[in-house]
Amino acid sequence: MRRTALATLSLLAAAVALSATVATAVPAPKVDVCHLGDEGYELINVSQNALPAHRGHGDALPGEPVPGMPGKVFGGDCSTENAPLAGYVIVTSPAMAFGDGGYGGWSCPAGTVVIGGGFQATEPVAVSAPGTPGSVWPHQTFGPSESGWVVRDDPDGVGNTITVYAICAMEPAGYEVVSSSALAFGDGGYGGWSCPAATAVTGGGFDATDPVAVSAPGTPGSMWPHHTFGPAEYGWVVRDDVNGAGNTITVYAVCTEFTT
Repeated sequence: MRRTALATLSLLAAAVALSATVATAVPAPKVDVCHLGDEGYELINVSQNALPAHRGHGDALPGEPVPGMPGKVFGGDCSTENAPLAGYVIVTSPAMAFGDGGYGGWSCPAGTVVIGGGFQATEPVAVSAPGTPGSVWPHQTFGPSESGWVVRDDPDGVGNTITVYAICAMEPAGYEVVSSSALAFGDGGYGGWSCPAATAVTGGGFDATDPVAVSAPGTPGSMWPHHTFGPAEYGWVVRDDVNGAGNTITVYAVCTEFTT
């Protein structure tokens, strides 16, 4: 009888221990996931244990980058949004000696693109322009994934000392460097080039045969002689130097989508 009672007590203790274990088992927390379905990304809620499998076939979390869409992130409802500007940095060359008509440039850090730039010089310059991946300039070639800024001394019979600046960031949404053809400018004439629709200008420049007097952003509704920007239009505007001679100028504009 005593053995039976002891056996019964042992079974009861085991059952209590088992029920305690079951009662204290906690389900894995759930997370929101932007899941790639047949009609694009949709918001779903899954066990955290399933997250690695979802990531394995291209899903991501709200707030993370959208695969294959530089400059875009997922919103809270898995809609795509423009990412905040990241990796912003201004890089500066030392003061460099340029021979008459010579070129030089400075590169952005790896993994970034150029969104603007400029120069500080002791004499006039003929070129101040974005250096895009693979672009080739005399004495300055940019690699297949390299961006930066390039400057040329004006070929006026004297050299120059120039500091080159490049404004760089991770590639924003809608990033594009647009350029005009080589445009003929009368002495002191103005001209410009526009960004694609629904983008804003972050920088710009020129490639000219003679010095320029104006190199500036064109903003919506701004009016320049011979060039007016529409109510939703951005771009870059340039003016030939008033020196008794005309000019041939290529205008550059660096453009990105609006970030709200």
